[in-house]
Amino acid sequence: MRIDLQFGNVHSIETQKTNRADSAPADRSVRRERQDEASLSSATSNISVLAARAMSEPDVRTVRVNALRASIADGSYAVQPQAIADAMLKDIF
Repeated sequence: MRIDLQFGNVHSIETQKTNRADSAPADRSVRRERQDEASLSSATSNISVLAARAMSEPDVRTVRVNALRASIADGSYAVQPQAIADAMLKDIF
């Protein structure tokens, strides 16, 4: 199954017929045909809805970015090395 997050579509894999020889030792020319099946649950529609919702959200939190830019520009932004180090270590462990 492939989920296309750009459009929220779920594409199913085509089922393929497989031929399997019957293992009866008396007559090996007899073959049975089996068909593979795949079924999708109702969760696929939920995934499509969530994917569409995620794609509609902006990639950047504009309000937060603008606030940080303003505090850097006016010199009020203070770097907190201990907080940065703690966050880096938290991501690793």
